Amino acid sequence: MSLIEETAAFLDHSACSELAAKNIIQLCQGQGYRLFDHSLDGLVFKTDDKVVLDYYGSMVIAIQIPSVIHPLTYKITASHIDCPLLKVKVNGLHHSNGYTLVSTDVYGGPILYPWFDRPLKLVGKVVAEENGILRTHAYDSKRPIATLPSLAIHFQGNVNNEFKIDNARDLQVMLDPTIDDLYAYIAKDLGIDASTILDSDLYFANAQNTTIYPTAKWLQSSHLDDLLCAYGCLRGFLSSEPINGVNVYVAFDSEEIGSNTLTGALSTHLDHILRKVAYDLGQDELAYYQAVNTSFCISADNAHAIHPNRSDVYDAHSSVALNQGVVIKYSPRKAYTTSAQSGAWLKRLMKQYQIPYQVFENKAGVRGGGTLGGLSLTQVSVPTVDIGLPQLAMHSCYELAGIDDVKALVDLSKAFYDAIL
Repeated sequence: MSLIEETAAFLDHSACSELAAKNIIQLCQGQGYRLFDHSLDGLVFKTDDKVVLDYYGSMVIAIQIPSVIHPLTYKITASHIDCPLLKVKVNGLHHSNGYTLVSTDVYGGPILYPWFDRPLKLVGKVVAEENGILRTHAYDSKRPIATLPSLAIHFQGNVNNEFKIDNARDLQVMLDPTIDDLYAYIAKDLGIDASTILDSDLYFANAQNTTIYPTAKWLQSSHLDDLLCAYGCLRGFLSSEPINGVNVYVAFDSEEIGSNTLTGALSTHLDHILRKVAYDLGQDELAYYQAVNTSFCISADNAHAIHPNRSDVYDAHSSVALNQGVVIKYSPRKAYTTSAQSGAWLKRLMKQYQIPYQVFENKAGVRGGGTLGGLSLTQVSVPTVDIGLPQLAMHSCYELAGIDDVKALVDLSKAFYDAIL
């Protein structure tokens, strides 16, 4: 398969953080990475090592250690693998007006109107007690089993001028009527006993697969923000060979809800594992601090391409376009972490490898969004630059990006991981 076909396959099978984490881990294991869970039980890092860590089923850290460490530095890419979804409420399944409904609420900050009249599938995780042990299972129904029907225009004549949503009333998903118990349905798919399932985090996601526009060089899919960066950075990471520093790939969860969770960028896992790497390799605490201060992090989270019909909301001199390269992001309030030093270092690298790039800054007075880079910095203070791939329709359930930009990110990721700091 081509890079874009492989990217599309990853997107289509990674509709939530649990599924994305599972797929990332499988790709790492396929290249010989040793797998450990969050307990770190039995883990001792060594030179010429490749390790992938599964944190609670929805966050991943992968590490490459070269054969020679002198001096110790870390080259890190950080992205996130969660996206806006419709979260199934506890005891959400009920019946009304002859329909089977599931009450939901928003996870993250979705644009809600595109969710109506879409085929929806069920994704997430369930936790089951099996032989006295609690086991977590990632889940994907793979086929559409629900939808969210619109109210006909005949009952809301002004709907095209005023679209208001009452989450409690309007986000009750219409479920396949042959399904009267979600756990029983999931258990059958997973091949486990429904009575063993004790809890879950379940979501409805867009069931449409990726659309590729070969002549326009567009890619349209769910959750391009931020799976496109997570996958692009991973491809570069897996194709690289560490030279004099430790290569670190991080895929965080929970960015869309503030990152202040067990598996988000505000967790302490990254700091802890980088310390363990240093200590296992015979370094002391001072050496760890020195390593962090001389390391580098690329925070990768998608950027806003200029909209064809609404250029008025963009800065006239620093807007970006599809298929024109990786975006370096700037913010006067440091919502993006790029500084003169980190921006210059990355631009030099990209020029050296002839990787196309663009620069983005929000229009003055427009607050815009933030990324996990600044949050992760509060736990591990590594010089950081914020980048992303340009896309349209961010936080819709079907977003649009450029095919050429994916290759540019893969090339950048490999160049970064192969570089000497």
